[in-house]
Amino acid sequence: MSSIGGVGGNYSGNYLIQRFGPSSYYDRFYKSPLQNSGLGSISKPSFSNTQATGFLSKIQEGAMSLSGALSGMTGPSTFEKFTASSSDAKSVFINAGSTPTGKFGETQISVSQIATGQINRGAEMDGKAASHGLSGMQRFELDVNGRKATIQIEIKDGDLNSDIQKKMASAINSANIGLTARLDADSESGNGALVIEAAATGDNPHSSFGIRDLGEGSLVSLLGADLIQQTGQNAVYTVNGREKTSSTNNIDLGEGVRATLLKVTEDPVTISAAEDKQFAANKLNEIVKNYNKLLEDSRGGYNGNTRLFDDLTNTMRSYMPSLQSLGISMGKDGALSVDSGKLSEAAENGKLKSVFSPYHNSNYGLTNRLTNITNNVQRSPVSYINRDRDTFRISNVINPSEEDFAGLKDYTNFNSARYAGYMNAYNMIGMFMNLYA
Repeated sequence: MSSIGGVGGNYSGNYLIQRFGPSSYYDRFYKSPLQNSGLGSISKPSFSNTQATGFLSKIQEGAMSLSGALSGMTGPSTFEKFTASSSDAKSVFINAGSTPTGKFGETQISVSQIATGQINRGAEMDGKAASHGLSGMQRFELDVNGRKATIQIEIKDGDLNSDIQKKMASAINSANIGLTARLDADSESGNGALVIEAAATGDNPHSSFGIRDLGEGSLVSLLGADLIQQTGQNAVYTVNGREKTSSTNNIDLGEGVRATLLKVTEDPVTISAAEDKQFAANKLNEIVKNYNKLLEDSRGGYNGNTRLFDDLTNTMRSYMPSLQSLGISMGKDGALSVDSGKLSEAAENGKLKSVFSPYHNSNYGLTNRLTNITNNVQRSPVSYINRDRDTFRISNVINPSEEDFAGLKDYTNFNSARYAGYMNAYNMIGMFMNLYA
């Protein structure tokens, strides 16, 4: 049988059929011609070049990061972002992730009561004094809305009251039963009390709990840990004069705004929304950062193939006049730099929005063209390395593309006697690869 020279081992016609999987359509039209074409074997890549796979993996990861940054700045919605603010964030805090719409109007919030769970506060004790004869193991039980836990701690001779209070607080916290405990002590006198609070809030059974001594224990009664200072209560507040209640301090103000009530207010707190002009500037900074990373990863290419580096720099260079007006410039090495002050000013005065508006398709073309490059890197990274005897030895974890197999033609040693037969065989391989793709 005839053969086609190349790198690595050999791919037989049967290997191609087995490797890429049979189908009824393929079996009917391609399997027989491949087997009977006179194509004994073709070059089989040996998957051993870790340097090549390392380069490919690196540019794929960089392309993925740049693609993610580009996705945040692809249309007018980039300039339709709003941010909410509070006139007194120590009383009413705007939750992270709030994304107000343009319909959110100025809102007045007054808080008359914060939502809490049950709070127990024990007796004030001299933290520097020795315990009242307590020693040995002490057992007590916690009951949080029917969920119970038995706790045991050891009191040693010489333990001070503050030591015992801290041990009890630590044991309660470690029980992970929906309670938090702490020692509330005066830093000067050392006097303090054990405080236990339910994690759940509101006027409901979920925010209540019980604590009692077990057996011969007397720790709970000694520390006064079962003394209820406050039962669970709902938050009471007004929104633009209308009274509302909530079992939690997290409230929904509508139109994408959520807030947390932190304390009772003396004066109304104003919640307002405004256009987030710096949002687009931050996104552009993110694009520049990831662009520079991918550019650096591609610098010098692999085995002299600088296609990716050239694609990135040529694309960005064609948009530099507009970008320079925003404070973005390109160095001799192709890397981008940002004048943060100029970019921020462009965001505030509307220039950034004007440059990237729908009427400036060339700038939207920038994000689209960069996205096309990153998509191609992720889809067919092998196209960014030279196909010589070494670099074609790529890892079999990388999916070969039609372009990769087209490269086989470049490494075949033809001779005049076999030229026609080989061309027919290659044409059939090309047809098969089109079907596979």
